[in-house]
Amino acid sequence: MTYRFYITIGSSQVEVHPLNFLKTSIQYTIDDDVIFYRRKFNGTLRFIGDDYDILYMVEQIDRCTELILTIEQRDSGAATWHEYWVGYFSTTDGNFDLDNCFFEVTPKPYDDYKIFDEKGDDEFNLFSVAAAPAQNTNTTVFDRGRWLMDLIRYIANEISTGITVQSYFFELDTSYITNTDNVYRYVTIFQKSDVKRPASSNPATVAKISFNELMQILRQYNVWWKIIDDTLVVEHYDYFTSFAGMDLRTQSLSLRSNKYSYIKDKMPKYEKFSHMEAGNVNFLRGVISYDDGCVNNDPKSNSIEYANRVTTDLDFITESVANTDGGNISDEGFVLLASYLEDATYWIYFGTAFDSDISTYNHVHSWSYMLRMLHLHNRVVMNGYINGVAYDFISARKTKLQNINAVVCYEDNFDPEEYITTELGEEWFDGEKGYVREASLKPTGEMSLSLLYGPDKNTDVVLPEPPKVIHIIYTSDTIWFEFSEVNVYDSIFYVWINDATCQTINIPAGTQFYTTGLNDTAPPIAFNFNDPSLTGWNFILNDGEGIVYADPGDCGVAPVVPDIPDTPTSFNASQAGDCDPVVLTWDAMADATFYRIYRFPNPSGGSGYGIIKTVFTNTWSDTLSGLVDGQLFFYRVYACNIAGCSDHATTSITTSCP
Repeated sequence: MTYRFYITIGSSQVEVHPLNFLKTSIQYTIDDDVIFYRRKFNGTLRFIGDDYDILYMVEQIDRCTELILTIEQRDSGAATWHEYWVGYFSTTDGNFDLDNCFFEVTPKPYDDYKIFDEKGDDEFNLFSVAAAPAQNTNTTVFDRGRWLMDLIRYIANEISTGITVQSYFFELDTSYITNTDNVYRYVTIFQKSDVKRPASSNPATVAKISFNELMQILRQYNVWWKIIDDTLVVEHYDYFTSFAGMDLRTQSLSLRSNKYSYIKDKMPKYEKFSHMEAGNVNFLRGVISYDDGCVNNDPKSNSIEYANRVTTDLDFITESVANTDGGNISDEGFVLLASYLEDATYWIYFGTAFDSDISTYNHVHSWSYMLRMLHLHNRVVMNGYINGVAYDFISARKTKLQNINAVVCYEDNFDPEEYITTELGEEWFDGEKGYVREASLKPTGEMSLSLLYGPDKNTDVVLPEPPKVIHIIYTSDTIWFEFSEVNVYDSIFYVWINDATCQTINIPAGTQFYTTGLNDTAPPIAFNFNDPSLTGWNFILNDGEGIVYADPGDCGVAPVVPDIPDTPTSFNASQAGDCDPVVLTWDAMADATFYRIYRFPNPSGGSGYGIIKTVFTNTWSDTLSGLVDGQLFFYRVYACNIAGCSDHATTSITTSCP
């Protein structure tokens, strides 16, 4: 294999001839707490003669000048060349030997991540971003926040001008993790003092945060980042999938290498998660633990902890301010709020998580909720506990380690993101694939790989369902209903007011926040929750006061159950253009209050059809499927109401996204 080398200084490029190159290698590595690979230079290049003279001249003129080193490799059997590696250095990065007239240096990678290395800790002001619309509870308006995605885009572009940012996790209406409404579709970030004192005449004007800290905060959602095709991709761990790469069973050098060990430092017994402050049990420190002999049980090193400068227990903040002037809540740090959009108003989610039956605002930002909905992926082993409750996890880290050698040519298109087929995986691990932990490529084409093996994704795991809560608030003449999630049936309440008036309140399906006037003056007020549309819901009145139940003889009528809707007709799937969403349409069916859409292949990775969306109109757009090229997708739609669901209608489409 033949190589040539160039150094670019400003607008000039010169060919150089460094020594020691055959003793070096290119290292494909993943640093801690990231999921992307870097191609790092391993070893030292020595420059002598005219090359040394050039570098010493640069040292005398401006030792901080950035020098770009380009290494090219000659194509096999041709007179053409391709780029092998690009790096950079300044003379301050190396060593001069003035007696023997040589300069030695280990160049650093010149890649898409270089600018984030250099500016990742630079701090930017949250208030440089335009204000988001007000976020509301039934009593308080918080109008000094910024959209989290606006902040991500702002900082990313301050670091790398013009970079595109993608996050389907935060910007799709449907979550590709839960296949339900995306509760993180509208997330705002506040400087904490603006949540403690939302109506203050002296609001915060400075709140500094860096890219690195912001990405660390996103880890609470199990969200990671990497750069793909000049786009900053910010997505949940489960979004990043691998595809088939090399098959080393065809190389004699790679055979009979069936040895492996375990990476114990990646297998802690305890994973702990916490925010700055919290009061409600659901928001306190969350712990994922493992009762498994394979994990690290050494008490000195068997625990890792995640923490950030964020508070999400909104009720704790407001109650602390009311009771103690907020003295036990610092002004420093940030608050994240999650809202839903109803009739052009953003309402902060209200509901109950899993470890306490006390309903609170912003419950979807509690550890109790996030660990169960977002952190069943990338765990230590496939079974464990969340806050002491046993769970099966969806995926686990690969912890079986094999060291293996291979010969890799440019034409092999080696990509460390792709999984590798090996003799060990196929014959000893029941077909498990090897995933690159690190790889070292020598100029001769010999590569040493460290491969990780482990169980594949568990597609049988079903995400837990959080409790369903309806929060009812009333005054003398008005009543409000806050649903923890969208109702799929028309919800019928019977309200007995002033011991004299029975008012029927019918809240249409597809509603999450509803308000109406009362037909008499309250209190007293009592409720009849006997309608089948309210089955499975828990009810919270005002700030938790006791509910008085009305006598059905005084207030309420026997429900009339509708017929099951007919099967949807004219079901069609279309794509307007390459990479556009798949648009599903069908005829609206009489008596249907909602429709359930299923897709094959299953978005959760299992066999058969998987549910992808519940909708309340007769159309829906599947954004992620539209980004797949040449895939045949099958869809089913059912028309449903409280009586049940119809038979399904079916359609299909082959997507285009070249």
